[in-house]
Amino acid sequence: SRSHVLASGNLQLFRDQLVFDSTDGQPKRAFPLLSISRMIVHGPQTLQFTTRDNQVWEVRSKTVRSAYKYLLVFQLLQQHLKGEPYGFFGI
Repeated sequence: SRSHVLASGNLQLFRDQLVFDSTDGQPKRAFPLLSISRMIVHGPQTLQFTTRDNQVWEVRSKTVRSAYKYLLVFQLLQQHLKGEPYGFFGI
């Protein structure tokens, strides 16, 4: 399937979910962290994640943002939610 823009808005990362809050009238989309099976980064401004039901979502920023920071925090929070030991990967 082809990708297409669903909405424009703001991405927020909470301790239990990733939330996309639209600024163009679309409903807010919430993704519980435990429902996200994979998250990767494509360059500094593109974050892509896959949900457990095999939906792929991509978030792009027009302004310079560090998608890698979202990835690191996501991994730490997901480990914490699963009750696994977690750390800052030697940082």
